[in-house]
Amino acid sequence: MAHTKVTIARKMTVPADRAWEAVRAIGRLDVWFPTIGSCRVEGAGVGAHRYLTLKRGGDITDHIVEIDVTRRRLTYRRVKSPFAVTSYRGTVEVFNSFDACAIVVWTVDFESEHADSTMVADALKAGIGAGVEGMERDLQRSAGSEVPDLDARVLPLIRALPAAIQPRLLAQLERAAADRYEAWAAACPDPVRAQGLRACALREREVAQRAEALFASQPDEQRHFRDTLPRIAQEFEAAMANRSLDDQYAIQAAAERRGAAFWRSVASSLPDVRAREALAACAELEEQSAEFLDTLVTLGRRP
Repeated sequence: MAHTKVTIARKMTVPADRAWEAVRAIGRLDVWFPTIGSCRVEGAGVGAHRYLTLKRGGDITDHIVEIDVTRRRLTYRRVKSPFAVTSYRGTVEVFNSFDACAIVVWTVDFESEHADSTMVADALKAGIGAGVEGMERDLQRSAGSEVPDLDARVLPLIRALPAAIQPRLLAQLERAAADRYEAWAAACPDPVRAQGLRACALREREVAQRAEALFASQPDEQRHFRDTLPRIAQEFEAAMANRSLDDQYAIQAAAERRGAAFWRSVASSLPDVRAREALAACAELEEQSAEFLDTLVTLGRRP
């Protein structure tokens, strides 16, 4: 058997963060790759499966085995393939160039018979190269439909509060997000997606309960809540207004990741190991919901 590695690297004219968000969403390969006729994703995040159908015939199944947010790296194992390989592992990494644009590096390690290795490697180089070019074109086309970034408007409102109150205010925002998920689920005609949205709502309520159990009520927190929560709600309403459902999901996914970053930041300042672990678990719950929303956005924006 021959072990072969194929690597395609391309600098894009889109920001690295946007390229990574597209990669971690797992789907949309039927838009990027000219040889792929359909792409269907089941599940979200690590453990998800991606089912591809080639235009010339043949089915592919990928199993997502790693999503490293810090390193911006996604790894998948190809468990079904029409190609002459006995094992296949793909890794997609996104790096920052000097000008903050994306450098996408797509690497495949595969094993095959010696007689087949060159043919398979050449096919992968051509196919992945075309796919990365298609990814860049897709991101360029969607650049004009960017969703609003709430950081500049919401984060100052939270940071203006006393540090002891901020986690408990975030817990209130988690409950508001849970209500939003429940409303989306109630209006969703697809029972599978509705179930996923309700699971997101349950995660939001769990995060709120954990935060409130860790951080004691403050004497003047209700006054701060009355002053701040309506203003944050107005910012969310303004951001969501006249937006497609996919854009609303994308806005919420970004909010989930901001929440995850907040809980990790708070955890790093706590001396108690169990408290740090509890908040790390909260961050993971937030990211699970973000990944599910990413999948819905990818499915919804398919041409």
